[in-house]
Amino acid sequence: MYLTAKGDADPPVAVAVVEGDEALVGVDGGSLHAIAAHVTTSAAPKTLRTLMLLLTFRGLRLSGVPGPLAPIVPTRPIHGSGRDFSAVSLFVTAQSAHGGPMVWPETEQFLASANRRLRRWTDEGLKPVTLFAGGVRGDDFYEALCGSAPFVGSIGAISALRRPIVLELCDNRHVSARGAAMRKDCPLGVVAILATACLPGSAAAQVTFNKDVLPIVQQHCQMCHRPGEVAPFSLLTFNDARPWARAIKTAVLTQQMPPWQVEPQYDHKFSNAARLSQAERDILAAWADGGAVEGDPKDKPAPATFTDGWNLKPDMIVEMPTEFAVQPRGTIEYQYMLVKANFPEDVWVKAAEMRPGNSKVVHHGEVWVLPPGSKWMANAVPGVAYPATQMPKVGQDDIDILGKFNPGVGAQGFEFGDSAKFVPKGSDLVFEVHYTAVGTPQTDRTKVGIVFAEGPHTTRYFTSYGPTARNLVIPAADNNAEVVSESTAMTDMKLVYAQPHMHLRGKDYELRAVFPNGESQTLFRSKWDFNWQLGYVFTEPIDLPKGTRLIGISHFDNSAANKFNPDPTKEIRWGLQNWDEMSNCFIGLVFDAKTDPKKIFRASGPSLLPTLGPGPTRATLTDTSTK
Repeated sequence: MYLTAKGDADPPVAVAVVEGDEALVGVDGGSLHAIAAHVTTSAAPKTLRTLMLLLTFRGLRLSGVPGPLAPIVPTRPIHGSGRDFSAVSLFVTAQSAHGGPMVWPETEQFLASANRRLRRWTDEGLKPVTLFAGGVRGDDFYEALCGSAPFVGSIGAISALRRPIVLELCDNRHVSARGAAMRKDCPLGVVAILATACLPGSAAAQVTFNKDVLPIVQQHCQMCHRPGEVAPFSLLTFNDARPWARAIKTAVLTQQMPPWQVEPQYDHKFSNAARLSQAERDILAAWADGGAVEGDPKDKPAPATFTDGWNLKPDMIVEMPTEFAVQPRGTIEYQYMLVKANFPEDVWVKAAEMRPGNSKVVHHGEVWVLPPGSKWMANAVPGVAYPATQMPKVGQDDIDILGKFNPGVGAQGFEFGDSAKFVPKGSDLVFEVHYTAVGTPQTDRTKVGIVFAEGPHTTRYFTSYGPTARNLVIPAADNNAEVVSESTAMTDMKLVYAQPHMHLRGKDYELRAVFPNGESQTLFRSKWDFNWQLGYVFTEPIDLPKGTRLIGISHFDNSAANKFNPDPTKEIRWGLQNWDEMSNCFIGLVFDAKTDPKKIFRASGPSLLPTLGPGPTRATLTDTSTK
């Protein structure tokens, strides 16, 4: 079997050639993370029946490395080409003829010896790279060392060398090694293989927090991972980050962090794309694998600066005048609170940030501009919180979202060319907050920070609900229910921001534009996570000529397999509460400042259908080119 690098571009592609009973499995682009060879023998009972070898090359760059890299055939060595790899792990699992795990009398002694070696090497500052050999106590051993047991089968010990290892798989089913401490001609799988490779000066050993990790977390993490923010722990300092090294590695390798749901092929469209590069993920993983070393204090970059906890420098701060008491249990309706801002003149706003007073209980929210004469909240007492059902919004009002808060959504800017948010003279603000009970009584006083722009402006930034499916119907137990909505532009405008919105059954969202000339373009596709309701800022504004149709396509999992589903036995319709569903996409638009914002869009196509059966689905779209 041969591992071959196809070309020298990054990421490279590895391919396998099967020879005899051997097969190569598990390859990752950019860096080669896993190679596995599976060998089945016809040995007699009570001897080795199945062998699995897994070699893990962390940080091995395949660019320019000639193939074949690693021939794995009887009597031939297993080795790397060159000395540019930082770590190798060898996993050996074994089964007896009757299917049970192999048990050898040397197991206990070997594990104790390997444990002592591991501790000594760790104390000496050498990064131990793993070797696992079959044994009865391997899972417990790995659990104690790494916090999780990734294999069901038995695993064994950990050790390291300062030079590469070369193994030979011989015809008589014995294994020997060059440069490794082991018994000569030990039966393959016996737990006396004590070594694998760790090169001095390897990439893992060189990675430090101050030099390599801190610049990454400053750029991608600290806006949430600092005191007073939504993240559960801080990453401002080495002492903050060190206890979380393994959790950080897991989160970035699984791409759970930083949160970013857009499919990768659309990343280039967004200026706030939060996906780490492969190189950044490798650095964070190598830091954890290398013992999470602090490094030289002189390597630290200058600290990131934050203004009293804000992500912007506000000219004006408006806070809820009274605390809202959050009940310890149960569901809490959306709350509306009127705040008398009394803007003495027309103002323009170039940025705003909504900040929870108590991030433990504020799930998300908006701060609305309420112009004079609005019917919504007309009878509200300032500073009193009203459930949403008591004070429903009125569609005829010119209300606009000034600030938004969601986990992962912080300060928002409104300057695209000459644009800014417009706040008419005499306007007030309404805080709309979705609270979550956390088991104990809590209080909250959320606020918004505002940065003013000099005016007047020729274009206005306005936040619209976008395509909205108020007629949605999601069948009970459906694990992939489709809902489609549509709105049509009534004036020329530019699309600069998009933020899908669904509830607990949401799976994914797609936004399409169908232009007046008939051309259809998918603007993005994204997964949906109720806990991370992210907004996407377009790198280049999208021109939406009058007559452009925006189409939202969402899918929902209303089955019992969805662990967040409140009740898979119910048919679901539109509603504000989490046990209901919504399907819309908040969009940031820039258009002529003289345009009436109530006349920029109209519902069309599927959004005009009556609320009847499942859907609406793509089958209801009038233009077949968009189906």
